[in-house]
Amino acid sequence: MFLRINNKGFTIVEMLVSVFIIALLTAIFLANYRSGGGNLELKNAAQKMASDIRLAQSYSLNGKRFLNSSDWGVYFNKPGNAYSLFADTCSPKPCTPGWSAGENYLTIPLPANIEISQISSGNTATVVFIPPDPDILINGSASEATITLRNKKTSNTLIVHFNKLGLIEVE
Repeated sequence: MFLRINNKGFTIVEMLVSVFIIALLTAIFLANYRSGGGNLELKNAAQKMASDIRLAQSYSLNGKRFLNSSDWGVYFNKPGNAYSLFADTCSPKPCTPGWSAGENYLTIPLPANIEISQISSGNTATVVFIPPDPDILINGSASEATITLRNKKTSNTLIVHFNKLGLIEVE
């Protein structure tokens, strides 16, 4: 006769292996979750910047006036933790549009860990929309520009690209 042993539980080895696998999966998830939060912050900042450039474009198309001007633009400087939405009061026309502190409509801060790390044209860039078409002037005469945003913690970057045709995109 054979004795039949009926085991209805787990051995200690089986339990330890199960706990180890669960702990390993949790650690991997938490590591990715933390780095994902920084990437999300960077994506949000880049999308907000593109949206603010579109806002200046919209203000110009709609004829919104500030300081007796309906020419709107955005000014960027490097290294920077903010950029400015401004009404360009350059006159008499034709003149060289650009940013000055007295024309500032709104300063938009970037999140604490995000900075403007590179500008395709050097240390500053301006994009100005002149109604009624609107004409788009980038740094006076450039046909396009890129602004690189960098997350200081993760060193990840995203690029906001805009051109004379009015295309604004995040890459």
